[in-house]
Amino acid sequence: MITRRALLGYGAMAGGGALAAACSPSNAGPAPAPPVAGTAAPAGKAPWEKEWDELVAAAKLEGKIAFVTRVGTGYRTALEVFEKAFPGIVVEQRQFATPRLSEPVILAERGAGIYNWDLWEGSSTIALPSFRPKGVLAPLRPLLLRPDATDDSKWLNGFESGWLDNEKKLGYAFGAEVGGWFAIDSRQVGEGELKTFQDLLAPKWKGRIMLQDVRQGATGGPMTSVRAAQGDEMVRRLIIDQQPTFSQDPRAITEALIRGQFPIGLGVTKPVLQQFLDQGVGQQVKFVDLPPATYITYTNAIWYLDRAPHPNASKLFVNWLLTKEGQSAWAEHTQINSLRTDVPPQDPSRAPAPGRRYYAIGPEATIDDFPKTTEYMQKLIVA
Repeated sequence: MITRRALLGYGAMAGGGALAAACSPSNAGPAPAPPVAGTAAPAGKAPWEKEWDELVAAAKLEGKIAFVTRVGTGYRTALEVFEKAFPGIVVEQRQFATPRLSEPVILAERGAGIYNWDLWEGSSTIALPSFRPKGVLAPLRPLLLRPDATDDSKWLNGFESGWLDNEKKLGYAFGAEVGGWFAIDSRQVGEGELKTFQDLLAPKWKGRIMLQDVRQGATGGPMTSVRAAQGDEMVRRLIIDQQPTFSQDPRAITEALIRGQFPIGLGVTKPVLQQFLDQGVGQQVKFVDLPPATYITYTNAIWYLDRAPHPNASKLFVNWLLTKEGQSAWAEHTQINSLRTDVPPQDPSRAPAPGRRYYAIGPEATIDDFPKTTEYMQKLIVA
């Protein structure tokens, strides 16, 4: 919160000094020094606060935001927090199971000259190669107003690290989680036995690792991170030399570890494992961090659409969303780990560690890495 400072009482002091000088010229002390330019506190609100008040008024005149999100009751609940914070502004929401499903709808509407939507929540893999060249996106950066929303000290690795496009102006990611964790059967893998990805290449694990299909993110993500850090050879050694078993089914991989058929697996998900834990089995399955296989993936990003019908309300929402209040509401109700450091993570086990640099999947600089790694692994397998 910005503290408002009161005017210095210089005027009153100066007046009193002038009166004393008139009455007793011989005893008058030195006249008060004039204030140094630029040091006096401004009267009333800071400039951004005045602009904010004007924005709130303009947004209420529009009375609405049209927002495209993914499916989930948590999204609606988070939007209701915004509506309560700014009475008179409602959020019209359209939900899609995945951002990919919203892509043809938005493109078809705009092709027909229909501009219904202000904001879109989705992936850079759609926004940058599809929306950007078709003129769907407008710059988000000019909307940013509140200093508490863009304060570097409140964002993991600084505010600027959240931009997804190379020019740092179109899409901003505010949520992320660590991915690429391998799972182990702790009855067969000793504590501390696996510390880095290279430990997986030990002869004792040959033929004893189960991986999800190389076309799936569970394998493609960590192998992309490894490939970026250590090159193709490290990927080849795991995929070929270690003779892993592949499966498309995360449940099958999870069950194989629970039954002790494999000591190491990649593709186990927490929701699937929880189903077994609820049945009283699977307690021995643990997740391990094996850098550089672990990476971060951006789970939420906001984009501003060109010709938005409610520009003032959109600007208001974006600024609110990136404050502590907005991120707290969004994280709590959509169960994400916010990149704001003053917002507690919803899943601490998947929260990026402060001070640690991860390979990031999502920014434009790395957007082509994943499909290239997948293509590389497929060629290895069929060779």
